This record gives sequence, C-alpha cells and structure tokens, in this order.
Amino acid sequence: MFAKLIRPARAAAALVLALGLAGCFDFEQRLTIKSSGAGRLEVMLRMDPAFKGALDNETLLGEQASPVEVTREVKDGQYVQTEKVAFNKLPELRVRNETLSITNEGTTFFGIGPKKLMLRRVVDNGGGDSDSLGVMRGVFQDRVYTFAVTVPGWIEKAYPVAVGGEAINPVIDGATVKWVVPMAKALSTASLDYRVDFRSYMDIEGSATAQRVDGKLGILPTAGPTPPP
Repeated sequence: MFAKLIRPARAAAALVLALGLAGCFDFEQRLTIKSSGAGRLEVMLRMDPAFKGALDNETLLGEQASPVEVTREVKDGQYVQTEKVAFNKLPELRVRNETLSITNEGTTFFGIGPKKLMLRRVVDNGGGDSDSLGVMRGVFQDRVYTFAVTVPGWIEKAYPVAVGGEAINPVIDGATVKWVVPMAKALSTASLDYRVDFRSYMDIEGSATAQRVDGKLGILPTAGPTPPP
C-alpha cells in the first residue's frame, strides 16, 4: 500500500519544486490484530488538494476480500482520504509489494502459558532512490509516514527501523507500537523492515501471512478486466 504512493510522490515532488508549494502529504497506516486472528487495517492520506487528482479515485487498499470503507473530505485545508477494511484471518488481507506475517515461536510455562509471537512487516520500495533524498527532504519537510500496530497481548520488544543510515525508534503505548518516519527518507529507502515481539493467547498455529500482491509502483487500477488490444 505504501508502495502505491511512490510514483505520484516523485511526480508531485517535481511539481512542488516548479510551483514553490509546501510539502505534499502525510500517510498513516494502523493495523489492529485481535486474539481470534481477525483484525482491521486503516490507512489515512493527508495531502494538498492540488494533488488529489494523482489518486484518480483509486483506493489505496485495492481489492480486498471484504468491502473497503472509503471516506474522502477536505479538512483544515487538506484533502483527507481514509480507508478501512476488516478481515477474519490475516491471510484474507491483501498487501501490495510487502510481506506481513505473524509467527508462533512457541509457548511458555510448559505449553500452558502465552505464545511467543513475532509480527514482521517488510515494505519493498522497488530499490528506493537514495540519490533523490536531498530533493525529497526539501519537498516533504515536516511530512511523515506513520505505521502503528496493536497486538492482542503485551509487547516484549519493538525494533528500530533502519532508514537512510538512521535508526527510527518505535514508541510503545500499552499494546500499540508506532513508528514515525520522515516522509523523504521513507520514499528514498529501498525497504522498511518492522518487527515486534509479543506474547499472547492468540489463536494461531505456526504462522499467518497476508496475501502479497506484487506489481508496479504507483497508482494503478486494482480491479476490472484487461481491455482487448
């Protein structure tokens, strides 16, 4: 999903420089996992209304097994697009150019205690573009990419995300962990690797992995037949 922003972001950067506009957008993703294995994914994009045409009424979540709830509005001078989708099991969720999984690494107290679990998410930016970091930093100043996940248990450890030679430390609040990455660095990094170790009585054996959908980066059609040549 974050990968869908790469192409319009770079196009917007060129336009921003040409017009002398402020930075383009903030992007936020919130993943909630329940003890049953069900959950919800929410995404929110805030951007200058001048660039909303880049979305062309696309949904960032794309085609999902369950209906995607989409809200579009202009709020406080910003175009805000919010999307939500629920899933019964993680393998029902479709994610673009990323790997999202939860792995059961065993139980505690001779099998009667909580499970030791690891949630890992690796976002592929298609090689990134470190050469454009200086331009991106100027264009996307004060803009951020936020990823937050809430797990059904207690967090043992959340790991920093390496971005452009810098470690972005997570912030833990109860069962929720959040990373806030400067947008310029998020867009110019080859991959973003998130990891959380937690304990839970979650209903999971082995591992659960979301469906990965690989494709070109940028805003692309997500449904409908291919037109004939």
